[in-house]
Amino acid sequence: MNHLGTVLKVLAASIVITLGIKYLAPNITIAPTPMNAIIAVLLPTIVLAGFLAFRSQTASDRSLQSDRSTPSNP
Repeated sequence: MNHLGTVLKVLAASIVITLGIKYLAPNITIAPTPMNAIIAVLLPTIVLAGFLAFRSQTASDRSLQSDRSTPSNP
């Protein structure tokens, strides 16, 4: 059941994004400049890199906390 919930959440997010692109995006005017093209190409990569760095840092912190809570054998 947990997998079905995840699939439904992804499907719902996909539908919302699709409808946003279809109906809202045509109302937004973005000038076709080289800077806007660079931002459009690099922004997803930068956001994903930041997310993965944050996740890696929190996973590292969790592993350090679990190492401290485990008693060592003398």
